[in-house]
Amino acid sequence: MVTLAFLLFNGIEVANSIVTLRILVLRHEFSMNFQKAASVLIILKNTGANVKFRKQFLRTLIIFAAWLGACQTSLLPGDRVTEEGFQDTQVALTVDAILSQTSQAPLLTPTLSDTPLQQDTLTQSPTQTPTNTPQPTNTPLPTNTPVPTNTPIPTITPTPIVCNRASFIRDVTIADGTQLSPRSNFLKIWQVKNTGACTWTTHYTLAFSHGDLMSGDQRVPFQDVVPPGDITNVGVELIAPRDEGSYRGYWHFRDDRGIPFGIGSDADATFWVDIQVIEIERFYSYNFAANFCTADWESSSRDLRCPGDENDDEGFVILLENPALENRKENEPALWVHPDEVRGGTIEGIYPRIRIEADAHFRTWVGCLEGYQNCDLTFYLDAITSSGRYIPLGQWHEVYEGLVKEVDIDLSRFEGELLRFILGVKVNNQDFNDSHGFWFVPRIEISDE
Repeated sequence: MVTLAFLLFNGIEVANSIVTLRILVLRHEFSMNFQKAASVLIILKNTGANVKFRKQFLRTLIIFAAWLGACQTSLLPGDRVTEEGFQDTQVALTVDAILSQTSQAPLLTPTLSDTPLQQDTLTQSPTQTPTNTPQPTNTPLPTNTPVPTNTPIPTITPTPIVCNRASFIRDVTIADGTQLSPRSNFLKIWQVKNTGACTWTTHYTLAFSHGDLMSGDQRVPFQDVVPPGDITNVGVELIAPRDEGSYRGYWHFRDDRGIPFGIGSDADATFWVDIQVIEIERFYSYNFAANFCTADWESSSRDLRCPGDENDDEGFVILLENPALENRKENEPALWVHPDEVRGGTIEGIYPRIRIEADAHFRTWVGCLEGYQNCDLTFYLDAITSSGRYIPLGQWHEVYEGLVKEVDIDLSRFEGELLRFILGVKVNNQDFNDSHGFWFVPRIEISDE
């Protein structure tokens, strides 16, 4: 600013100076540039500038002051007066004071030179329009969030496993409701699992609980040691009652101290044997067809369920009430037997012990079922004595030829003995799909002769 005053004092032309000063005091420079212009006026006065020039300069300041005042008074209701506006008002008062001093002081005429004035080019900034400044709002202070405490993890106490407990798997023999003839012997076998923590020793027993005992022993010792988690078969030999009707006996176990336990989650439930006694033929001492599920059936592949499934290629046995034999149809029961479908496949049924009476005979018919024309089978009958000795009683070769074989075996030599009979069939060729034979009314009866 001092340099500008010096140039004016040495004769810069008035018009250019006025333009320069007006540019200096544009609104975008606000109060600071205006105060600088007022300072120039004081310098001009003190240095004796030309009176005419000073008057032109003063007019410019007055016009700017009026313009600035109009801007400050045009605020809308509610607008705030900023610090910048307050400074502009002070500048206007300063100009008034300068004017009053200028009118009384003599002015010096400056000597002008021919050196042109190099004008500074100023970039005009856009006019800023005052805006409403929003009042600050009260921000609520954050509340103290309680620090979560560590929740203790509950300790899981494992449920203790009881010492003695069992679970029922299946009936191996004598399904519920099996029909038996009066006074027939049968072997009931259950399959169970040791689900307790203690090993079952041979001092444990299968024990009768309540219901119909059916002439069985009240306690039967275990034959094997059964560790926890193992599966075993337990059984008891029984005799069907003499009278017709339904019978059920309930059983459980006893440990080596005689304490009872059973099946279920609480180890206190019993399991049972359930039969129906019906009079089939009064002169039959034993009916193998009626009691076929009292036998243990097996093929050369595996143990078989009773009754079996006719679609099982590993062998099956099924009771036929009205069988169609290769030469006739019958209205009495027959056992339909099918060995497993392998070379030399077999099927056997091992029956429980039967006491042989005087004049007892084993009688039956054997052959191929109707429609299986490539059937080629060998039937055989064996007996097992109380001492475990195997006694072959006979065998018969049968093919599909329109004939059946009648069998009659005299058992008189075994009178008074307990025998287990084996009814067996073997495949002789590779036409496995046609290996379907029968035992028609297999029985023990007392001869009248």
